[in-house]
Amino acid sequence: MTRRETPLDPATIVRSLSEHEVDYPTPPGAAPYGQVRERALEVTIAGTTVAFAVLDDLISMKRAAGRPIDTGDIAALVEIDEGG
Repeated sequence: MTRRETPLDPATIVRSLSEHEVDYPTPPGAAPYGQVRERALEVTIAGTTVAFAVLDDLISMKRAAGRPIDTGDIAALVEIDEGG
């Protein structure tokens, strides 16, 4: 299975996030954490509220990181953002 084909188990994700502090290193060119957090979408999963970066911020962070692995993600996210 590829990374995108792996089924997500919300309980596993929440347990994983609640047991670990998540670090957000701000790549040059990306919005500061405080701004990203203010715009984040909060979703309650298995009784735990999780904040997700909005699409524009996610695209911006991936572009700013400049990693080859993000290239395909950026293309897919832009397509989603454009209604595709």
